[in-house]
Formats: sequence, C-alpha cells, structure tokens
Amino acid sequence: MRSKKIIFLCFLTLSIAVLPLLCLSTSTQQCINYNCRTIIVPLYLKVLNFLDRHCNYIRLTNEIIGRESLPQQKVLALLSWTYRNIHKLPDGAEVVDDHVWNIIIRRFGTNDQSADVFSTLCNYAGLSSFYQLISAIDDREKIPLSFVKIDKEWHVFDTYHGVYFLNSKNGLASIHDIKKGDCKIAVFVDEGISLFDYRHYFPNLPDIPVVGLHRANIQSPIRRLKFALEKFAR
Repeated sequence: MRSKKIIFLCFLTLSIAVLPLLCLSTSTQQCINYNCRTIIVPLYLKVLNFLDRHCNYIRLTNEIIGRESLPQQKVLALLSWTYRNIHKLPDGAEVVDDHVWNIIIRRFGTNDQSADVFSTLCNYAGLSSFYQLISAIDDREKIPLSFVKIDKEWHVFDTYHGVYFLNSKNGLASIHDIKKGDCKIAVFVDEGISLFDYRHYFPNLPDIPVVGLHRANIQSPIRRLKFALEKFAR
C-alpha cells in the first residue's frame, strides 16, 4: 500500500512539473502562395498533432503496401498511390504548404509536394528516400525527382507524372543505369511523356553518398528528436 502511495505521489509531482512545460508557446509555419506566416501553438498541441500525423503515416503506408514484401513492389505501390491520389492543382488554386500529411488530406499538390509525399511514405516503408530539384543542363528549368535506395542503388522517380525507369533487365533503373543510357520510361497512365523529355536532366542526376536528416525522414518521433538535437547543437 505504501509503495502505491509513493508511486502516485511521484506521478503527481512529475505531472505538476511537466504541465507548465507542455503549455509553453511554440510555433509552426504555413505558406500560402509562397507567403509564409508563423502560427503560435502550445507545445502539447504541437506534440499531439505530430504524433497523430506519425500514426496516420504508419497506417496509410501499411494500407498501401499491403502484403508486398519486395522493395521494388513496395516502391511501385507507393508511387502508384501518390500519382493517383495527389492530384495536380487546378489553375488558380492556392498553393498551401505546411505539413506533408495535410497534402495527403487535401489530395492536391504541386510537383514538389507530390514528391514530398512519396518520399515520406517510402521512409515509413523502410526505404531511404528523398527528393531533389534537378536542373536541366541549360539551367533554364528544374524538376523535382524522387530518389529511393534499393539494394545499395539509388533509383529515380517522377511522382507528378507517375514515371519510373526500367533497365534492360526490366528492373528499376539506377542512377548509374540511367547515366550510361540503360533505361526506358514506364508510366501508369500515358500523359504523352517520353524519355526524350528527361534527356536534359539526366546528366545532372546526383551522386548520392550519404543522406542525412531531412523533411521526408524526420516525421517519426525518434528521428525528429535527433534532428532537433543536432539543430540545437549547431
């Protein structure tokens, strides 16, 4: 009985100590048409919203990949879902940028937001992924391409148009395959895009040694904490 009272008192003391911290003001950002504003929220609400998004990412990723076990099957399932569910913004629609999960809720996004959703879901499926704006060789235009690591090789995807690349063995083409010309285009829906449309971007595909922490892979609590600690230490 005495031990239960001690445990209760410890819990009560801890709760009293933590409660003021949870009520501290923190901030988040929302951008509309690339004009950003800071929104003040209490820490407890920010934490709850973060955990809610984390759980939803896990649930959605599991729903999409189902019983797929091979990495290539998983990534193509995620690519197909992203392409079919994150629709292109109608002309004149506002571009809203806050959380990746909100893009999924809205079901509309820009080309880089589509890539952001795909890369985030890939990370939740255990596949290292990120997206990057790739310049054309004449620097006149940039397009967001997603990169996913499978079997020590990085593979390239254009989520906005549902495009992926295959090598001569009908496997997913790696960056190395693409740069040496061993690739062909594959699509879920024919939008009239051909390999020719990417020819100005392929020479600028990156050599990827190590991928650090970035938006697509810090949506889980442990990685977000690690990211925050690294940011604080700088």
